[in-house]
Amino acid sequence: MARCRKRATCSVTGWKAVGVNDWPLLGFRYQHRLTPDRYGRPTIAAGSGVTLLAVSVIAATAPGDSVALLALALALLGLGWNFGLVSGTAIITDTVPLATRAKPQGTIDVSIAIAGATGGLASGLVVGTAGYPVLALAGGLLSLAILPAFAVGARNR
Repeated sequence: MARCRKRATCSVTGWKAVGVNDWPLLGFRYQHRLTPDRYGRPTIAAGSGVTLLAVSVIAATAPGDSVALLALALALLGLGWNFGLVSGTAIITDTVPLATRAKPQGTIDVSIAIAGATGGLASGLVVGTAGYPVLALAGGLLSLAILPAFAVGARNR
């Protein structure tokens, strides 16, 4: 066991697996900003949903002691999160006039923070009552919720 912040203990392997999530989040930040311009905002947003669905399947079916599969799922989670965040931000920037853009962007930022906090709280309850595979599959189903929204948006254009 390694010593972690705030005097809690954690396994070194666990921290290495969690660190894999940071690589796609931080390492490809510049390239992710370019992808909505190159491939289109809806395409990257849909790719985010599909990537997050793949994460849920990998995480739900991985054996409990498989650090490699957990690391892969966490890396894809970072990639899918970035695709969703960058494409969503680009869509807001394109559709909201500059004069009124600050309020919607602030509202979205707060909504993301609240959703993250709520998801963190709820995930502990779900894992405690139903198990990790149920949590992973529920996350995958939520990731697909973006696809009908883009289908409706594409029809309205």
